Amino acid sequence: MTTGTFIAHSESGPELAITINIAAELDTPDEITAEEFNVAIDTARAFNAKLNEATERARIQGAAEVLSQLVVIFLERCKNREARDWGLAFSIGLGSRMNGIRDLAHAARVLNCTRALLSRYKRRFDSLLPADIRVYGKSPEACETYLHARLTKLGYRNKEHATTSNTAATA
Repeated sequence: MTTGTFIAHSESGPELAITINIAAELDTPDEITAEEFNVAIDTARAFNAKLNEATERARIQGAAEVLSQLVVIFLERCKNREARDWGLAFSIGLGSRMNGIRDLAHAARVLNCTRALLSRYKRRFDSLLPADIRVYGKSPEACETYLHARLTKLGYRNKEHATTSNTAATA
């Protein structure tokens, strides 16, 4: 089948007519992999199954790492547990979806606490969660730039020294 762009003439005048490659829409991912790597379909099917399994394992492992950091915080004693829970909700972007709460100030009025307390918990969760999970926060690049600037301001001379000292302190 020929693919490309052609001119079709209709009652309203000339218009573009595009021929669609139907085979590309009908191929399964296994058939596409077999064609790309020039292997048998059974081999491509096994390859795709292993790839999907590895992807799922990596996703679960990443979620477990994030949850392990959060569990430590939830097991700590806390005077205002609701404020801590709302801090997590705002950190991952669920705060505005729960019970009509608009922002941190509104949540603080509802919980009868200060906005600073909620902000403190939100920032604590922000520091633990990966940047791609947080909804209201800086980009990963901005977080790294801010970290280097802060460490340099604390007395480190360059980014390399600040990074090695920071990783050594956390290990």
